[in-house]
Amino acid sequence: MNSYSQMGYSQSPSQQPTQQPASVQNIYTQAQAQQTAQNVNSSQLGQTKKRQSDLEEALKQKKRPTDRSLPPSIQGIDSVREQSKMYDDLLRFEKRLDMISAHKRSQIHDSLQRPAKTTRQLRVFISNTASGQPWQQQQDGVVNFETGTGIPAWTLKIEGRLLDGNTTKANRGPPRKFSSLLKSMIVEFDRDSSLYPESSIVEWHRQPAEPEKDGFEIKRRGDQSLKARIIIHLDHIPEKYGISEPLSQLLGIKEDSRAGIITHMWAYVKQKNLLDKEDRRIIKADDNLKSIFGCDSIYYHQLPEVVQKFLLPVEPVVLEYNIMVDKEQTFAEHAYDIEVDVEDPIKQKMNNTISTYMPNHELSQKISQLDEEISQSAVAVRNAVIKRDFLDEFSKDSAAFIKNWISSQSRDLDLILGTEHANVPLEEMRRADFYRRDWVQEVGTSSATVEDMHDLSAEEILRDSGDRKDADLRHFTVNFGPQHPAAHGVLRLILELNGEEILRADPHIGLLHRGTEKLMEYKNYVQALPYMDRLDYSSAIEKLLNIEVPERAQWIRTLFSEITRILNHIMAVLSHAMDVGALTPFLYGFEEREKLMEFYERVSGARLHAAYIRPGGVAFDLPHGLLEDIHKWATQFSSRIDEIEEIVTGNRIWKERTIGVGRVTADEALDYAFSGPMLRGSGIPWDLRKTQPYDKYSEVDFDVPVGENGDCYDRYICRVQEMREAVRIIGQCCNKMPPGPYKIDDHKIVPPPRASMKESMESLIHHFKIFSEGFSVPQGETYTAIEAPKGEMAVHLISDGSNRPYKCKIRAPGFAHLAGADFISRHHFLPDMVAIIGTMDLVFGEVDR
Repeated sequence: MNSYSQMGYSQSPSQQPTQQPASVQNIYTQAQAQQTAQNVNSSQLGQTKKRQSDLEEALKQKKRPTDRSLPPSIQGIDSVREQSKMYDDLLRFEKRLDMISAHKRSQIHDSLQRPAKTTRQLRVFISNTASGQPWQQQQDGVVNFETGTGIPAWTLKIEGRLLDGNTTKANRGPPRKFSSLLKSMIVEFDRDSSLYPESSIVEWHRQPAEPEKDGFEIKRRGDQSLKARIIIHLDHIPEKYGISEPLSQLLGIKEDSRAGIITHMWAYVKQKNLLDKEDRRIIKADDNLKSIFGCDSIYYHQLPEVVQKFLLPVEPVVLEYNIMVDKEQTFAEHAYDIEVDVEDPIKQKMNNTISTYMPNHELSQKISQLDEEISQSAVAVRNAVIKRDFLDEFSKDSAAFIKNWISSQSRDLDLILGTEHANVPLEEMRRADFYRRDWVQEVGTSSATVEDMHDLSAEEILRDSGDRKDADLRHFTVNFGPQHPAAHGVLRLILELNGEEILRADPHIGLLHRGTEKLMEYKNYVQALPYMDRLDYSSAIEKLLNIEVPERAQWIRTLFSEITRILNHIMAVLSHAMDVGALTPFLYGFEEREKLMEFYERVSGARLHAAYIRPGGVAFDLPHGLLEDIHKWATQFSSRIDEIEEIVTGNRIWKERTIGVGRVTADEALDYAFSGPMLRGSGIPWDLRKTQPYDKYSEVDFDVPVGENGDCYDRYICRVQEMREAVRIIGQCCNKMPPGPYKIDDHKIVPPPRASMKESMESLIHHFKIFSEGFSVPQGETYTAIEAPKGEMAVHLISDGSNRPYKCKIRAPGFAHLAGADFISRHHFLPDMVAIIGTMDLVFGEVDR
């Protein structure tokens, strides 16, 4: 019997234009061209005016005054002394008012963060009714077993409500129902189970979406009086715990929340001055705390662990009640009062106060507008005072004022000229010949900026003009990234430019460094798998474990490695084209990426970081129908590559931006340890799938695309052709996929099936051990490399025989490629840097690690 159900509350040829004479057409064409030119000129004029108005508005925003104070000298003006004093008093009062309101608001916010509780009385009413009892029935009473009419029965009612007590109506807060104060309730009936098959124990536990109730009813059959034991577990927020001895005796409390108990402990430590004088983090135990700590001292952060040992569940409230069947009802004859902690209504009032006095958007805008008007008026007053003081000084003694003014200007000029000209006689400085000397020409030339030379030709800038020395152009240093959209992540390049020519490129990395290699030393081999989702980490572990992966798992790995290669090349090639200016192919490619991500999702449940390849095989077998869907996709994807090449490969703009740009010779590629398309684009046919086959690459037929010139265009062609070869490999994998297991049958390395865990204790132990401790790998080291889409990606793994790697070093191809950014981009122009970064196919998750 379900105890929950027992508890509740209640166009046509005639319209074609005729052929006009050539002279008429020429006149019409000229008029149309003039009209178009006028429209263009008016459009350009409108855009110029709009840019000018936007610039004026930006300058106005930039020069917006913020200082509203008046100069102290205004106090000496008799006509405005009183008004300025009142204005200063008003400013001080406003600052004080803002400070007080901000302080009060922060106090209220702090109070809202603390739990505000108050104690109120919960009155529980227990009653019962009787029906169909023998004394209620007539002699000819009819018993209906289907409806229950005439069958002796009784109903137990448990209701409750919060008493108002001394609280006023304004401070009571919203009413709360009885069930909202309880966590659970158990009712036990003392009766013979052989006579009454219905359950003698009824339980109710509050569910998250369950509506609140004012009470509960339990109906049972019977004609005898009996005892009921009601066990109520109150819902304490925050959770309360009982405290065992000797901690309870020390603190003088029997129950409290975890935070409250720690607060009492801290108060005791402060009262007894038990903090170490040299290291304030250490708590020294006195005679009372030694039995609790179990040692002479502990650190403060260990206090919650100590308290946890003495926490007990809070004792429930137990009520005894006699169910009487000799009365029709016993309403309101038994009531019990229980003290409960509820949220203080003052907290809601404080929330309402803050929301009431928070300024709205319109009021804030109005205040800001008034502040700006006051600031502008203050600026006008300060300017007027400066002007008045200037004229006042001039009117008192004009000669002395001019002499002082010239002296001040002379000091400024001395600072500009330097110390060697500081002793030049004043009379000599006043003459024009003084400013025609050679050093003046040098100063004028050296202080010229590039903007001053925009209207000059190169010959005019570099011409030797008598006493004027050759003008030198400075090299500019600019930041490229990390916010630049073509930086492919968080790349920051320090570029040294001669005009737009790149003289030096200095890559700055590390903005995405997460310490992946160090983190793996603190994870077991299973936990470290998500860090290595794009690396052949599993093969490295399998080498150290000396295990052979099943044939089906090897074919699945080969299949999804090529799906990953196409996913990468779609993003690399088409984002490269988008950086140069071609947007449409990017949208084409993302449609295909979505289909491939769906394949990943169907096989592993994840789209990007699938962690599908596991030590000993793969995580899951291929679902039914997936191979057919992958084969259908592969047959049509070649036509999508044709569409992309039709737009990009022969495009004149694309060729001009990539042919001859970022050229890398074969020797340079080898010197910088390039790999992948960056190496094969320079004419070196190195592919680990051919030279050092792994998985099932030795059993599939494919070609290795190789470039000739080593520029961005050749590397683009290599990646496009690699996608075509990947489609060939995918088709062969689908046709040659064998049946059989998809992982090894060693449950100390791979988890057992879920079904066997329910039947075999050994399988359950294996599952627990794998996901709690992992597995130990024999001592040794290995270097395992694969031909990843970006190049040779490898893992150097060292094991010390434990369940965690002793050392793991990742060889990321992007790191070596980025190291060549300086020599690849040298003497190219600044826009070519975008094409060079795109051809490197950088991902900073692997570069920074």
